[in-house]
Amino acid sequence: GGLVYLTDTFVVLDVEVSSGVPLDYELSGAFPNPFNATINISYSVPNSSKVSIQVFDLSGRSVKTLVNEIHKAGKHSFIWRSGNAVSGVYLIRMESATFCEVQKVVLLR
Repeated sequence: GGLVYLTDTFVVLDVEVSSGVPLDYELSGAFPNPFNATINISYSVPNSSKVSIQVFDLSGRSVKTLVNEIHKAGKHSFIWRSGNAVSGVYLIRMESATFCEVQKVVLLR
């Protein structure tokens, strides 16, 4: 935990929270939603596997990859700082080899 990724538009602060091993993959939710500058994204991984979390606009265009690495089993969360991203609706997609889930979030400036 405690890794900070600096990117052109987004800052992702990764904080890992491990309390037991989850039974399934889950994109637990992004809050607050709608959000202004930061949003907390939580997810669970049942076994060590590669996880990708990406942000898409409503036209389906990939805006940014937030996570794309192997995670050990557990519950994870991070804060997405939207930087200079424009207001609008975004889709957050979590994907692994056997799982895919999408959640809609709204960025308000």
